[in-house]
Amino acid sequence: MASGKIVNSYELLYKYYDACRELKGETCGPIPSSDDLKELETLVKQQEVANLGVLIDHFSKKYLEKIQETPAQIACKSFFGKEVDTVHCMTKIAQLVASWLIEIADNLGIISLKFAWREGA
Repeated sequence: MASGKIVNSYELLYKYYDACRELKGETCGPIPSSDDLKELETLVKQQEVANLGVLIDHFSKKYLEKIQETPAQIACKSFFGKEVDTVHCMTKIAQLVASWLIEIADNLGIISLKFAWREGA
């Protein structure tokens, strides 16, 4: 349910999930859940968070704990073509998952993404 409204390419995330399957024989997380969608809806409806950057940061921190180091390193090396700092790599993957969650919420009508820089937004 990624729409591309926030992220143009999820290739790094795909590489991470592929590395997980190759190393463990199964998918490893994080993957957005219905609980995450409910939390997002609550944050927005209660006007605790209305800024896209803050939402991405909030959920990135949550997802970062679930990212596995070795598959992340493999994915980043494949994506960037060189070794990348592990923390930076894992953070980028967490941000992709958080952005995916927000795109899902937008697609389902839970939230409505508005871009102030776009005409008519």
